[in-house]
Amino acid sequence: LEGALAGAMRAYSKWADKLPSHMFISGPFSVAERLGSLVNTAGQYLLIGTSCGVSGYGLTLGLVGLRERLTGRASNVELPPLWGGTFGWATFMAFNSNPRFHLCEGLELSLARLLSEKDPFQNGCLRSAIAALRYGNNFFGAKSYIWWNRKLGLQQVIEPI
Repeated sequence: LEGALAGAMRAYSKWADKLPSHMFISGPFSVAERLGSLVNTAGQYLLIGTSCGVSGYGLTLGLVGLRERLTGRASNVELPPLWGGTFGWATFMAFNSNPRFHLCEGLELSLARLLSEKDPFQNGCLRSAIAALRYGNNFFGAKSYIWWNRKLGLQQVIEPI
């Protein structure tokens, strides 16, 4: 089993090393290699989301338990199930954060082609545009994470009293 796993890791590394860092980067990459980059980072984001889901759940349980011991009151908030929350994180990372990463990288490259880094004014515009793009990406990501979890039934809409 160990030899098979090592062989699979070598084959994966050999394949992944040939891929562009993101699908919109300049270079002599084929469409298949560009799509491979999207699929590869989706797998990486899926693993990251899974590990964050499990570790975040454990941390939350620990903090809720600590609060109960310190205050003597039980939490009135119902936590989503471990694997449901983990599935939510993992799929959000793979199917929402990953495409946004590739899109932002491509847009940053396009902005850099339009605005010169050598001209101080254009460099300032470029940096401001990239900051706005990243802020918008984070804002949209946070909003879409809430929407994602609601669609999966992991987060309830609480009506104001």
